[in-house]
Amino acid sequence: MKRRLLALLACVFIAMLAFPSVALAKKRSATNEETHIEAIVQSDGTLEVLEQRTVKYKGSYHGFYWDVLHEVSELGDGKVDVEAAGEVISGRLRPYTLSEDVDGTEPGTFDICETSTSGGMATRIDLHFSKANQRATFYVKYRLTGVVARWADTGEVYWKFVGDSWDSTSYKVTCDLYLPAQEGAQITAGDTVRAWLHHAALTGTVHIGEGKVPAREKQLAVDAGAVQYKIPSVSRGHFAEARIVFPADWLSEARARSQKRLDHVLEEEARWANEANARRESDEFWCMVKVWIARGFTGLLVVLGVVSFVMYKREHKAKFSEKYFRDVPTDDHPAVLVALLEEPGSSKALTATLMRLTDLGYVSLEKITVHSKNVFGKEKAKDDYVLTLNRARASEVTDAIDAAVLDFLFGYVADRAVVLCQRNDDFVRSEDVLLLSDIQSVASHDEEVYLKHLKEWTQEVEKEFARRGYGKDDDGKSNGRVLLVLSTLCAFLGAFLLFDWLTFSDDAYRRSEYNLQIAIWSFALIVLSIWGIVFAVSFKNRSGEAVEVTAKLKALRRWLLDFTKLDEAVPGDVVLWNRLLVMAVGMGISAKVIEQLKVAVPHLMRESGF
Repeated sequence: MKRRLLALLACVFIAMLAFPSVALAKKRSATNEETHIEAIVQSDGTLEVLEQRTVKYKGSYHGFYWDVLHEVSELGDGKVDVEAAGEVISGRLRPYTLSEDVDGTEPGTFDICETSTSGGMATRIDLHFSKANQRATFYVKYRLTGVVARWADTGEVYWKFVGDSWDSTSYKVTCDLYLPAQEGAQITAGDTVRAWLHHAALTGTVHIGEGKVPAREKQLAVDAGAVQYKIPSVSRGHFAEARIVFPADWLSEARARSQKRLDHVLEEEARWANEANARRESDEFWCMVKVWIARGFTGLLVVLGVVSFVMYKREHKAKFSEKYFRDVPTDDHPAVLVALLEEPGSSKALTATLMRLTDLGYVSLEKITVHSKNVFGKEKAKDDYVLTLNRARASEVTDAIDAAVLDFLFGYVADRAVVLCQRNDDFVRSEDVLLLSDIQSVASHDEEVYLKHLKEWTQEVEKEFARRGYGKDDDGKSNGRVLLVLSTLCAFLGAFLLFDWLTFSDDAYRRSEYNLQIAIWSFALIVLSIWGIVFAVSFKNRSGEAVEVTAKLKALRRWLLDFTKLDEAVPGDVVLWNRLLVMAVGMGISAKVIEQLKVAVPHLMRESGF
């Protein structure tokens, strides 16, 4: 029983590990569902930015803020000039009012302050509103310097358009960046304009518009003179960075620098591209390894489960193969024999023990009618059985199991029944007399104490079971132990792989062709591991003698159910039938057996008193 309980607890714990999103679900959340950025590079090197974020709120919220980094690099010291902020309603920009009070929270206002982030100093734009269980789109407009430079041989944009200070993942990120090319200029990707995307997850696309540059007012993100970045998601703590080189003369009003830059940029990007490709290959390899680990252990569990089952059946195959057995196979206590068919200390074993006590004269059993009144004062009658202790005979008990049952019934249940049940009916109880229904009444009143006293009897059954050597294989091995250990380890392995997939799916797994396979095989490994645990604990360790006795008990059960249908004489020995009926009680078929006896040998029923 302990082994089964531990297995059940392990299954529950594994399920909690495998599905952490359920166990850790939050009632209140804000999700950055979509980010769209439009940035226009001016000929003087400034960057005009319109950034919009669509947020889905679950619960009530009253604020949302942006941190725009002051980027400090070789291109210069970044400065941020906020022009407007507000909300997008029906496709139109609805500005909020700038508040002079940085601690203000009035809806429809925003304030600006300088703050320090993990990426450096930033300008924080804090919007105030009142939203609950809805989607809303907010925007900020600002001008940025320090991210565009005019070198001697090239113009360069180097800009983190999504910073690493966001406290949640940004989904569906699009950045349309328009270069200051003259109308009609011819653009060739990889020649006139080169663009790169820096993103930790190595996901996303870059599109460089080619052909002749249209008029600015007609220019789209996919047209010549524009670069479009698309990223499925940018995780919390990560950033997305754009780098573009283009002809220096497009920055006609920017300060010209004497240093050359293009070769350095190309060399640096080539080196980073090689490192990124190596990382992609490494990530792909490890994703493949995880899939094959999950597949391998899944296959191993199936093979080991089949082998364990075949070996268990072969090692526990009884030599006795007859369909019927017509006697109790051993002189063991009925509770011990019932334990071979069920768990030690089952209710059937307790009932069989009680029938044995009445058969030996330690306890008398008599059917009576008990009268009681309901809550309305109306009298009602019900049939019950009186258990009476024969103290003279009980003093001669030598069997530990019988003694434990007598102590349980008349040392605990009878005493509690006098207190709990006496006022419920007209039956007079004492320490030697109780009703059969009192057992259930006492159990339901204080189950914990009841089970504690019942366990003392169960332990005596287990002791006798162990003394007979029934619970130990003859070769000393524990069947299913290897399967149980491996299944438990595989369950934790599958839970780890699935948790890893759920947690880091934004990164390596998202771009891997093994993405879905990792989830499927990890889940399959968990399910199969739980099956393996349940399957392994179902293997009962039994000695050769226990296997033979169990086979005869099953054959006896078949005979007790079929004896009137067989073409053979029904035994007429009262002593034999007393023993057989005690076992029938332990097997849960006594009512059917007695009905057959009433028809087949009615005189036996009268003599036996059943």
